[in-house]
Amino acid sequence: DYTSQAVANDIVGVTSITQSPAPGTTTTAGTLSVTLTAHDAAGNTADVSFDVTVIPTGPIKTQIASKGSPVPGAGVSGTGIPAGAIWSSFGVPSINDAGNALVLAIYKAGSVSTTAILGWNITNMAGTIKVIAKKGDAAPGITNAVLTAFKEPLLGPDGSVAWIATLANAPTTTGAVVSTNNTAICLDADGTGAGTAIVVAREGSVTTNWKAFTSVALGEHTVAFTASLNGATPTTDTGMWVYNRGASTMALAVREGDPLLGSTVKVIAALVSRAGSLGQGHGVENDGSDDLIPVRVTLADKRQAVGTVDEGGVLTSSYVSGDDATGYGAGAKWLSFGLPTQNVATAMAFVGTVKALTGTATSTNNTAIFAEDDVTFTAARMVSKGDAAIGVTGGIFSALKDPVSAGNRSVAFIGTMKADTVNSITGANNNGIWRTDDTNGLSLVAREGEPTSEVAGAQWKAFTSLALPEGARGPVFVATMTIGTGGITTANDTGLWATDRLGALRLLLQEGDTLGAVTVKSFTVLSSVTGSPAQTRSFSSSGDVIVRATDTTGAQHLIHIAVP
Repeated sequence: DYTSQAVANDIVGVTSITQSPAPGTTTTAGTLSVTLTAHDAAGNTADVSFDVTVIPTGPIKTQIASKGSPVPGAGVSGTGIPAGAIWSSFGVPSINDAGNALVLAIYKAGSVSTTAILGWNITNMAGTIKVIAKKGDAAPGITNAVLTAFKEPLLGPDGSVAWIATLANAPTTTGAVVSTNNTAICLDADGTGAGTAIVVAREGSVTTNWKAFTSVALGEHTVAFTASLNGATPTTDTGMWVYNRGASTMALAVREGDPLLGSTVKVIAALVSRAGSLGQGHGVENDGSDDLIPVRVTLADKRQAVGTVDEGGVLTSSYVSGDDATGYGAGAKWLSFGLPTQNVATAMAFVGTVKALTGTATSTNNTAIFAEDDVTFTAARMVSKGDAAIGVTGGIFSALKDPVSAGNRSVAFIGTMKADTVNSITGANNNGIWRTDDTNGLSLVAREGEPTSEVAGAQWKAFTSLALPEGARGPVFVATMTIGTGGITTANDTGLWATDRLGALRLLLQEGDTLGAVTVKSFTVLSSVTGSPAQTRSFSSSGDVIVRATDTTGAQHLIHIAVP
């Protein structure tokens, strides 16, 4: 009730003040606009408005689907889900910043089980759920062929859906599909299903002769993938292609054996997961107009280059071994690179190593995390091996894992510190999560051997996956806790944490948690998924996290978590 706090002694003749929404109104979490209106006896009014941010005391966990429960929308025209359908099991769910969600699931209607890709909006699952594709559907554009199996589907930032499908001949037909062409990449550009999908690429293609698809990522304007080729030598049989969705064109971006930078391509590292950040994704990012895919290439002469591939499949090398390096003064030269990542502004971040004894680089400090500015796209050295590990007395970095990026040179990473007997830094507490940016500098988020957030008496043991959403919240990470501390056992030693909008670490989910009548035995989130390891899946920059949980009976559930 703000009216009791309103001061109106500078206004003559105020007879009353009213508030909208009215005092006592129940509201959801988020930003709420409040308006106070002053009234005088003649009927004149004056308004003032302000925003109030409503933050729940803890994460809001909603069980949105469970084995044996009815499928929302079953039997409703347009959903493609038969009446009476109930859930059986789930793949790894996805969510994007618009609140669109996606999962590969099995549901059962009567005695008939169906495997299907289903999409919905997190705000109204029952009113928006629909089948995108299901086992037995006609394969898009291939006469007498049907879809028989799916790898985990991909959800684009625009709500589009892509998936790798296994094909078979339609019942009573032969010849459309054989073992060398029975896998395809499919795309539903608007995510509506009902015959709107196309085949982007297919094994055994006459023009390209793809052998197998190793990784796929979906952007706002593109489908990017790596694949092996039939009939090629071991040194030329792998490449990366980009399908431009708007132009309906396919381009080879880079292939083993291609000439590049005065040498030839030996190894292509693109659309792959990163150690320590399996669930970050960022395989394809859009800056508001163009899609870009970060790539690292190793050349036959052992040099490396990191750069980007655009929507037309053009590879641009941004940083190359032997070129001038940033952050170490005049004369410094690049030596090698980790796996690059990008954010929505398509600014790059990566671990880079500079040749020792060039510029100010030495053998103890020449590996560092670099991040580009979102406007100038110039890289700056953010933290290096040999720097003080802020937040740990006597801590000195000895190793840095590939960073995750939220833009504007804001990165998070898992770092390792040197052993130090004086300051009790050992193998049990030498790893941690740090965050750094241009404004706030380096700060410690969590450390092995230190007390965990919101699990009294427990200690972090290891960090298994790290992500950094754009926006106010983050990092998000999965960690294990040390058995025997704070009541931790093998039944509850894994948890999921996120940083809320006020900068506090919050426990989102822990093994052993009870949700209604369900006790969580294990959960899958921020994980690498076969067929699409470079696709962001489990979180959004809006504070949404979506998790697949398994209870103590073995039944699976989908859980939506809103981060405070």
